[in-house]
Amino acid sequence: MSWLPAKPVRSVSVWRDEGCVIPKLTIARKFIQRGVGLMGRVAVPISLGKGFLFPNCGNLHTCFMRFPLQIAFVDEAGVVLVMHSDVGPWRIVKGPRGTKHALEWADNRQRVMPGDVLRLEDGRPA
Repeated sequence: MSWLPAKPVRSVSVWRDEGCVIPKLTIARKFIQRGVGLMGRVAVPISLGKGFLFPNCGNLHTCFMRFPLQIAFVDEAGVVLVMHSDVGPWRIVKGPRGTKHALEWADNRQRVMPGDVLRLEDGRPA
């Protein structure tokens, strides 16, 4: 069973037992989303929510970024393997062995910790 939603959705909210952690991440499925992401932007556009979820992604770069990112790598069950906070521009961040997906967002108030078990729900929380 996949951690990602079974039906195709454009965005997800990220939850753990205590409640919603990240209200909305856009799932980067298209080539341009995966290749460009948030590069060159001065902020995350409202239409994207807080950032991106990159399925089947083991590393990210912050080339051409204009603001710091929060980056988490999760395994196939949604367990956070590592969390990188306030990653500045021109960095390459690699997930550890077992990484299946990567999450990147800009709001440093929304944190996850290694060992957190995350679940996804379609769209924004109620």
